[in-house]
Amino acid sequence: MKIEHGKVWVMVDELDDGIVLTLGGGKSHIGAIATSRGECVELDDHKEGPLALKFAKAVSEKLGRPVVCVAGIHYDNATKEDIDQILKDADALLEELLERI
Repeated sequence: MKIEHGKVWVMVDELDDGIVLTLGGGKSHIGAIATSRGECVELDDHKEGPLALKFAKAVSEKLGRPVVCVAGIHYDNATKEDIDQILKDADALLEELLERI
């Protein structure tokens, strides 16, 4: 399943025991990996960790299953306003995801 909202999207892959989320927007890449247990790794100077954690924990709480979120959102020359909009879009995307799963 893939859901898009504004500048971001999420793909959901169900495993036999767990969920893998891929969160992206703009140039797709691996910026952070987070688990529903609170572990998070941000690659290089990426800043997607908090979003990856938020998505992993929220989906795990809803489904009672382990979740991993791989996040990578990149827009060239993004301004503070652009980043604020991306974060708003991500919040709305998470709400929609939680309603649909």
